[in-house]
Amino acid sequence: MLCKLACRIPFELNSKVSHHYRRYSVISAVIERANFGELTEVKGWVKSLRIQKEHIFADVNDEDGINKEQELALVDYCNGVPVFIIRWPKEQKSFYMKEAHDNTKVEALDLLAPITGELVGGSLREDDYNKLKSKLPSEALNWYLELRKFGNIPTGGFGLGLERLLQVLCSVPNIKDTLPFPRWPHNCDM
Repeated sequence: MLCKLACRIPFELNSKVSHHYRRYSVISAVIERANFGELTEVKGWVKSLRIQKEHIFADVNDEDGINKEQELALVDYCNGVPVFIIRWPKEQKSFYMKEAHDNTKVEALDLLAPITGELVGGSLREDDYNKLKSKLPSEALNWYLELRKFGNIPTGGFGLGLERLLQVLCSVPNIKDTLPFPRWPHNCDM
């Protein structure tokens, strides 16, 4: 259905968008997958863009994560194919994400796509009450803990940006051109 919808949406392809970002190349591509830890070992994708934008790039590490330019560089390194990054360092993610077996990573994922960078973010949720209680960052979030006090089932969730999905499907370089309800300063009288 999205493919049919994307066919009907008129747009003008920006001449600066590379050949990797043509219509439907993303839809039919085989998606790559990498652990976050592998990113620190693969230096080639960072070096390929570091030459062009020296001031933007820093090395990938567990504390800082990766920025949008690095996300796009990783997708370019994989020939424009979307990439799942899994098992993120737990310091970078929310307290409610389930820890992996080594206790330094969480069972989280990001789907990186051409043009937008992060398209989807998701994780498994912590279902062990005692672990969740020990990771609670403040007393203001006790309500979250109370919901799980008398039992919990294993769950997970993700968020997908509709505008970002349209950006990828339609090869639109500027996200403002995909907003269903555009807004700007002083246009909403209340």
